[in-house]
Amino acid sequence: MKAVVMAGGEGTRLRPLTCNIPKPMMPVFDKPVMEYSLELLKKYGIKDIAVTLQYLPGAVEGYFQNGRDMGLNIRYFIEDTPLGTAGSVKNAEEFLDETFIVISGDALTDFPLNEAFEFHRSRGALATLVLTRVESPLEYGLVLTDQDGRIRRFLEKPSWGEVFSDTVNTGIYILEPEALQYIKPKTVFDFSRDLFPYFLAQGKALYGCILQGYWCDIGNCRQYRQVHIDILDGKVKVDIPGERNGDIIIGKGCHIAPRVHMEGPLYIGANSYIASGARILSYTVLGQGTLVEANASIKRSVIGRDSLIGPGVEIRGAIFGEGVKAKTRSSIFEGAVIGDRTVIEEDVIIKPDVKIWPQKVIETGTVVGESVVWSEKVPRSIFTRWGIAGDINGRLAPERLAQLGRAIGTLLPVDSRVVVGYDWSTPGRMAKQSLEVGLMASGLEILDIGRAPVTALRYATNQLKGQQGFHLMSRGDQLLIKIVNRQGIDLTKSEERKIENLLNREEYRPVMAERIREPQYVPDMVGAYLKSIVREIDPGLIARQRFRVAVAAESIKLTDLAVKLLDRIDCDVVRVDGPPINGDAEAALDSLVSESSRSGADLGIYLSNGGQQLCLISPKGRVIKDEYLLAVTSLLFAERYGAVYLPSDAPMVIERFARQMGKEVRRTRAAAGEFMSKLVEGGEWEQLRFYWDGFYLAAKLLELMARMDADLDQLLAGLPLFFYDKRELPVSWRQKGRVIRRLAETSPGSEAQDLEGIRVWSDEGSSLILPDEDRPICRIYSEAFSQEIAQSLTEFCVETIKKICQEEE
Repeated sequence: MKAVVMAGGEGTRLRPLTCNIPKPMMPVFDKPVMEYSLELLKKYGIKDIAVTLQYLPGAVEGYFQNGRDMGLNIRYFIEDTPLGTAGSVKNAEEFLDETFIVISGDALTDFPLNEAFEFHRSRGALATLVLTRVESPLEYGLVLTDQDGRIRRFLEKPSWGEVFSDTVNTGIYILEPEALQYIKPKTVFDFSRDLFPYFLAQGKALYGCILQGYWCDIGNCRQYRQVHIDILDGKVKVDIPGERNGDIIIGKGCHIAPRVHMEGPLYIGANSYIASGARILSYTVLGQGTLVEANASIKRSVIGRDSLIGPGVEIRGAIFGEGVKAKTRSSIFEGAVIGDRTVIEEDVIIKPDVKIWPQKVIETGTVVGESVVWSEKVPRSIFTRWGIAGDINGRLAPERLAQLGRAIGTLLPVDSRVVVGYDWSTPGRMAKQSLEVGLMASGLEILDIGRAPVTALRYATNQLKGQQGFHLMSRGDQLLIKIVNRQGIDLTKSEERKIENLLNREEYRPVMAERIREPQYVPDMVGAYLKSIVREIDPGLIARQRFRVAVAAESIKLTDLAVKLLDRIDCDVVRVDGPPINGDAEAALDSLVSESSRSGADLGIYLSNGGQQLCLISPKGRVIKDEYLLAVTSLLFAERYGAVYLPSDAPMVIERFARQMGKEVRRTRAAAGEFMSKLVEGGEWEQLRFYWDGFYLAAKLLELMARMDADLDQLLAGLPLFFYDKRELPVSWRQKGRVIRRLAETSPGSEAQDLEGIRVWSDEGSSLILPDEDRPICRIYSEAFSQEIAQSLTEFCVETIKKICQEEE
């Protein structure tokens, strides 16, 4: 058997460590990580190896040469341009005249490959994927196999809602030479996205072999440090140079002075010098030739070769590249990454998670709280279900908003038009101005519509032909930023990731001074928005009814706009100014219910979330919101739709009733951007406004009441009665994949959904369990024939998930 080692990785998420070397050459205990892959192949008798290269190929060739020193025969195949994983292997086709294994040069594993070889031969497979189980499967390809190991389904880098297992593709494949016939030469072609889906669709012999052992794709700086910790803990079987004294490993030629305090496990590379009084503490890895001076203290850190750690320096949980000099009394804290040959002068403080680009000089006494030139940070997404959210003094501080503006502006062409609006708060205005600074610095044309609800911003972005629109809203110390595309709809998850990746990398486009423009104010855009609603209805029909409408909202200004709209269609308005949304919103609703009843209102409306959400109060005091409002919106106006679109977490009863009405029902993912984009693709613009514009829905509902000569209670009488319960349950990020897999395996009547989540059925109803995209929780949605049963189904799911979380693998 032969092997292909894919070693073309650039390692952008490992920067600044990979600025000068390709990812496979990243040192792990003073050896390139790729060397461990070669040693593993040799262990199982594979000596003829093709190495595919693309980024900085000379670094790999210069180190390994022809492989003779390792007892191997290595040939190199260089791509002039990236060809994808399968395309790079196709590039080595002339070498691959027998069964071969493909393995990554930048992952670390000790898998028993002989088991995979035997599995492949016994199944007569064309291609076998080596699989393993991980705690958080989001960054990998999920794979589902049958009992014989034949692959039935897979999905690349899913969202939590799409997770159907915690079994993932490791990027290690065993292939027959015939498999290469299906790869187009000199063409970008990927195993997971192109070749294997084709094999699956054509019914080819595509198998998955689950192996036990250690495997880590060293994709970012956190994983890079964790690999060193795992090796010191003995979790992976690899050969480490040096002599062992218990859990302390010391390389040849080291000088350890008297009165050095050492606490294992730790590693000190060859020819290092540790001065008296130094403290080398647990999970420290010092590359060869490191000099640690008196009274320095290092813990849980990886220090590159030939670095100097000066007197009194404190390092905690950091990573240093090669040749870094940290001088007297400096402190470097958790998550900091320092690029090659950077000089940190005396009394410097490097705060947590700061990244410093290679060959920088940090002057004496500097406190570094942000990355210098370049950063690679891996936080949870800055995007939430409702937009970008953060503290006005933290994640969304003014300087960070300017960076966000530059990141977004860099993704758009120079001179692109964008539309900006904000709520009626002073923090909202400040945030808008901060964001505009970054947008201006990117050479964009900015149209400022001033104070407006989110719904007006959506309308304005579409009408003014903006590439994107931005609305900034304050909730006390919290800011919420809504970003919409040219159609006025939310961004999809892929669009959000592009912004986030660029923001984290801090790669911003420079523009000439003459390309920077002043924002242009567009007057009375809110008035134009309200007029657009009136144009879509029959004002005379509504006016003849003289409806009495009780109105409240999350803010006084939002109430003002609702009153203006209702005045234009001659409604008798009863204004109820309740507490704001960051106060007691439930109290505001209670007050609205009371006032609606007292005043004899035909309808009560409560607007929130910048006008996007609506709550209705019927004459009998019935409160219609959330899923119940979705049912009203979907079914009362169904005759106007070509098809009824529902998010994956919508109650099943809505779908059943819509089908009984003769309507086609199309389910989408629950994320707002995905839901909206499907509505736009289907041409359902009116349905889109019903779901996401509370002003528009209120006006249309009044028009329907007038046309049907019926109040809301009478309209609701024709809709199905259903009982619904929902709850959020804390589930750690690492447990989410296992929870979904175990539910699928152990729950009677469980069923993986086509889109996302898993549904558990019973004779009395069903529950949808949906992992949250942004928070460490699972959301549970239960529906049944009574509220008591719905709640009991939810409680059953909660207890089941808790038991799974307590299980030991």
